[in-house]
Amino acid sequence: MKFTFGITTCASENEHHLQWRDRILFILDSIRSQNIPEYEIIIVGGPYPKNGRNAHRLHAYGDVVHIPFSDEESWEKSKEFKDIKINKHPGLKNGWITKKKNLIWKNSKYNNIVMLHDYYYFLPGWYENFKKFGDDWDFCWNVKLNYWNGRHRDWVSWDHPSYPMRSNLPYTDTNSTKYQYFDGNYTIGKKEAWEKYPWNEKYLYGMPEDLEWSFRVRKDNNLTLKFNANSIVKHIIPRYTGDERFSWQDERKTTKALEYLKKTYPEEW
Repeated sequence: MKFTFGITTCASENEHHLQWRDRILFILDSIRSQNIPEYEIIIVGGPYPKNGRNAHRLHAYGDVVHIPFSDEESWEKSKEFKDIKINKHPGLKNGWITKKKNLIWKNSKYNNIVMLHDYYYFLPGWYENFKKFGDDWDFCWNVKLNYWNGRHRDWVSWDHPSYPMRSNLPYTDTNSTKYQYFDGNYTIGKKEAWEKYPWNEKYLYGMPEDLEWSFRVRKDNNLTLKFNANSIVKHIIPRYTGDERFSWQDERKTTKALEYLKKTYPEEW
């Protein structure tokens, strides 16, 4: 199996108390250690300077392609966001994530495309277990662990009649995809599937772009959606994956983006 690994980032050097360079190197090394015969790594956004610390390790390999992306310049040029002020919209802090993700599949040379945010790394055996799992799917997910080895929104119900909202589903439950929410921080898909279901670039990070995407994907009965319970990725940053102290039920009632979703997908609400 051949893979494209697409990493989106807009990190600063000291983000989340873990040096950005160290975090990127850690992710890259976890991919390289899988010993995949044919793969590529695409990094979209971020400072990624060629003259900084560990530059020789970041750029010495031919497996990394960097696509520069300035969120500020892109917003100024866009019709959708040119008038949005960065200090008035929380999504702008984390970038135009949907456009970055679409750049990954548009520039990938392999059909199996792993899209991830810049805080997941690959545990040993990820690739070997994927070879056993096979590639008979359009979109696929695998186990995601948080910093403390608990599950982190890897196979999740949104509105299943038998589960509370945003519940982790059993990995063996393969019949509930029409009720699911697919967390946007880590998704695997075929290039032709991404072409059919690209990210909606009218959404910024946290608007919520992944919920809008989930609503579209889960309606298509012709898509093959699968879960690989043996390949594992893990979260690097503790603060993102600890006790989540917000309620999606409350957010669901108050967020303007979710109000837009309610009008767009009334049957889901």
